[in-house]
Amino acid sequence: MKNLDKAGQPLKFAAASKNYIMFLLAVILLSLFSLNHLHAQKITINTVDYKFTEQDTTALNRLVRFEAHLYNGLFNNIIPDSLPVVVNLYKSHKLFLQVCNARKGIMLPGGFYSPQTQECYVYKDGNYFSVILHEVSHRFMHYHNYITVPRWINEGLSAFCESLYVNDNGGVYVDEQTSRLRRVKDYFKENRLDISQFLSRETNDAWNRKDDITLRYDVAYSIVYFMIKNNPQYVKQVLTALQDHSDSYAALGLAYGSYENFDKKFRLFYR
Repeated sequence: MKNLDKAGQPLKFAAASKNYIMFLLAVILLSLFSLNHLHAQKITINTVDYKFTEQDTTALNRLVRFEAHLYNGLFNNIIPDSLPVVVNLYKSHKLFLQVCNARKGIMLPGGFYSPQTQECYVYKDGNYFSVILHEVSHRFMHYHNYITVPRWINEGLSAFCESLYVNDNGGVYVDEQTSRLRRVKDYFKENRLDISQFLSRETNDAWNRKDDITLRYDVAYSIVYFMIKNNPQYVKQVLTALQDHSDSYAALGLAYGSYENFDKKFRLFYR
């Protein structure tokens, strides 16, 4: 298996458990549909009050290329290398808040994607690479016109992309977000999570509330992670069904035989 860029270097796998390696392999399967359409996806980084380093630019371009190939595995259309991917990066939190208010962006956490400008806006804090990858994910979803699907899968995929990173040898890794997965297990133990109710409350107002926003992102990520662990094609099936105006229950039922089967397997997985 070769890496998904023109350098042709092998994808690096960290020393880990068998389950972790199988998870990485499952992620790569998402991109198999686009291996014959390799390209050098480029991004434009507009820094407002400082200079972006060449090293960071190289690493970010590599990650965005990989992210584009993951999305190519989910959709029938290939993301062209000519697609503008624009990231506006702010070192000043004050300036970032000003543009956030002007664009009416939902700043969670430290960044947002504007469908009007089709650009990403990110505050440069210690975790800004992950935020950029999260917002670029929304850009790719918007390009494929998947902007009306429920927020849980839109945000879940974006949260999943947050954990892509490049190691010192230039290899692309994807981490399991263990803290989020651990919290989901705790939500079940504490009887704070009912998946059916979670899916029924898929409104923008629910996602805009700050009181349970951590839970919503945790659960959205955990559903996407669960599907990829089971079979990466489930994500594609669910997205297609949702785009065809099926509700979340019907879409998940299509992938798992029935919604009840999904619910049972999901609960057992996070027991």
